[in-house]
Amino acid sequence: MSHCIKLSSSLTWCAELEKPNGWARLAAFLNSGDEFAIFRRFSEMHCRVLLMLQTEITKQEKKLAELDKYDSESESTSDRLRTAYRAEGWDTERMELREQLQKNLLMYWTYSLSKVLKANANLGLDDLLLKQAQLRDLPKTPKRDYATVFNWLWSSMPAGLGEIDWIYHPDDLVSVKPTSEAWWVEVFPPF
Repeated sequence: MSHCIKLSSSLTWCAELEKPNGWARLAAFLNSGDEFAIFRRFSEMHCRVLLMLQTEITKQEKKLAELDKYDSESESTSDRLRTAYRAEGWDTERMELREQLQKNLLMYWTYSLSKVLKANANLGLDDLLLKQAQLRDLPKTPKRDYATVFNWLWSSMPAGLGEIDWIYHPDDLVSVKPTSEAWWVEVFPPF
């Protein structure tokens, strides 16, 4: 059982050492104060996924333009350019391309983690582009908070080497809830 003492509106001290060493203790420590709730944005990975989808959509866009050009040059296929109707087995290449393009555009704008990353379906939809913008709006972790969490991780080793490598990316860390620089005023109010 963890005993917590509320030191201020944003700072709580918990006896995280009562938690078994591992993820439970790490979670208790990160949860013990707003300034310790720091996490990676994975900005570069978000950008890579968006870039890969952009590239795929651009290739499909070019292919669709080629099909349009081909169909426009023949009286027997020019009708394809004026109707959305497609009979079974007629113009299957365009239909398959349209379905794939629709899927990729949907992923680009409403990125499904469960489909692309083959993760747990309960994760739901993540609007990747908008989420990336929201993540970029979160404040970077202040150096003193980063140093506190880094030192605690290094001294207590709550997880195996390689399991906490996220801490080695200080420029990609964000604070979930910004804290005031003068937190001690809340802990030790002036007389």
